[in-house]
Amino acid sequence: MSNTSIEETLAVALAYGQTESMAALGAMQSKTIQELQTGRADSALWAVMLSGLGRNLIAYKSRMLIAEKADIPAPYKKWAEAENKPVEVILKTLITREQKDAIEALAGQIKHVLKRRKRARKLNQIERMLVAAVAIDEWAEDYCRSCHGAGEIPNFEGIEGNQPTQVCPVCDGKLKHKFTDKERESAISLKNDMFETPINLRETAYLVKAVTTSRAIIRLAIKTCQIEYARNC
Repeated sequence: MSNTSIEETLAVALAYGQTESMAALGAMQSKTIQELQTGRADSALWAVMLSGLGRNLIAYKSRMLIAEKADIPAPYKKWAEAENKPVEVILKTLITREQKDAIEALAGQIKHVLKRRKRARKLNQIERMLVAAVAIDEWAEDYCRSCHGAGEIPNFEGIEGNQPTQVCPVCDGKLKHKFTDKERESAISLKNDMFETPINLRETAYLVKAVTTSRAIIRLAIKTCQIEYARNC
């Protein structure tokens, strides 16, 4: 199964130079990584852009979770009344906007990281947008398909009344779904239909690999955003 390794995450972190998020990733424990940090002024710019991506992602996932609730929060209902539109339409508009912003922001970060990797295959804008869309979908719905993110499943073996539970054997209680290369290939093929100028998908291995890198960027962006929020509170 494909999964974003800590090595991949740190490699992405190094592409941004010295950022606050590296400490959150435990990178400061490595003397080698500390020595590789550049401390250049543009590092701060990329940290800000990463934090912005983190905010886009959090906003997008938050809207999705709100849309799934049976009782929509009052502010959205008042907004819908003011606009004279169904609250579902308001939420769908917000979700679409947040998704578009997140995809565009992540595509920009993918370009930045790959540009700093000498042996990495460069992606064009359409390819970066496609990879970003797949990576964001994975992040937004990364719950275990077996336990639905609960980490445990009922044990029905001859038990009546309240059912005891056992650790989910699929995710081993980690709550998350690990996406395989096959799943990513399928997602890339499906997402390719959303672009007006679809790309040639005869070789998808490099796109699958780019999704792994993109998940590392997402992880870094969320950490950066969290640190910025904690510092400003």
